[in-house]
Amino acid sequence: MVALESVIKNKRLYAGWAMASLVPPLLLLLLFVPAPSVAGTELAEVLQRQSEVRSVSASFVQRKHSAMLARPITSEGRFFFKRGKGVRWEYEDVLVVYDGTHVFIHTPEVGEAEKISGAEKFLGPLTFDLRQLEQQYEVTGSRADGLITLDLRPRRPMPFNLMQLVFPPGSAFPESVRVTEETGDVTAIGFSNIKINGRLKDGLFVFRPPPGTKVRESRIE
Repeated sequence: MVALESVIKNKRLYAGWAMASLVPPLLLLLLFVPAPSVAGTELAEVLQRQSEVRSVSASFVQRKHSAMLARPITSEGRFFFKRGKGVRWEYEDVLVVYDGTHVFIHTPEVGEAEKISGAEKFLGPLTFDLRQLEQQYEVTGSRADGLITLDLRPRRPMPFNLMQLVFPPGSAFPESVRVTEETGDVTAIGFSNIKINGRLKDGLFVFRPPPGTKVRESRIE
């Protein structure tokens, strides 16, 4: 048994883990929470578009801001989501895969991978229980200059206290996500080359360690 802090060994890995752990409940919330749980006709319109999303692929640039760092940590990569299959974040030097049950964090440079169980405490509900989702997040929305912003605040302890999603007009997927942690650190992600409902192979969401990779199994308490 290990604590979350001992699983995450450095700032870059933490940035990847943090977003991988936040995106599944985020997408579940956007895809499956009924419109009446969020006020505003424009927000109901976004949620309706999200209900038709089966898959997403996109490029991203992520910046991690922290008072402990002289300058932000910047990472680039690719993001993949497929409903019912999982989420995949491909960073330059870290791969994070959530297969619906476990989180895998693979660091090829050191030939190691982490298989994490007990992740549901941080990933949010693993079923499409709408009542459970509504109990986990308080969601408010606003519109300005055509942009829709959704603010998500966990009702229970999570690695973050505020997640903000910004949707351009008519979009079914946010162009940016900003996560504020309890420490005051901020992770900002900008998405581009967004493709909705394209073909994604199921194998993207299955982690197969390369030969010689040391796989450590751990459980988050």
